[in-house]
Amino acid sequence: MKYFRPWFALFALNLFFSGCHYINHMLEIHNGSKQKITVLHSNSITPSTTNNVAYYIADWTIINPDSTNTLTIGGKANAWHQYIEEGKDKKLYLFIFSVDTLKKYDDLYSMDQLSAMGKYLKVLKYSEPELIKMNWKVNYKEN
Repeated sequence: MKYFRPWFALFALNLFFSGCHYINHMLEIHNGSKQKITVLHSNSITPSTTNNVAYYIADWTIINPDSTNTLTIGGKANAWHQYIEEGKDKKLYLFIFSVDTLKKYDDLYSMDQLSAMGKYLKVLKYSEPELIKMNWKVNYKEN
């Protein structure tokens, strides 16, 4: 548990004691590459997140090669729809990062800074109709 942070334990306890919260798990990402990846989602081409690098390199967010993981968002069945609709371009941007790269920058930069610096492997962009057509399953492959 090298990347355990006390703030996460407090966050989890806060969720547990603050009542019923809904989490939407319908978006799946398949890693068709040869390296471990993690995904930052945004409804803007310039992401803004309160999560730090440690969150994105935690065991539950990493997607191993030839594996699938879900991206979650708070809310009921229409959570992703609302999130995409709130964006200026009405698109979902998926910033694909190498876990090894993020480990180098942990405690040095924020995810927003790393995105602005172009430290991601690729940015995937989808409209809601495209995601529906793909049954909310995104397949990432290296170029």
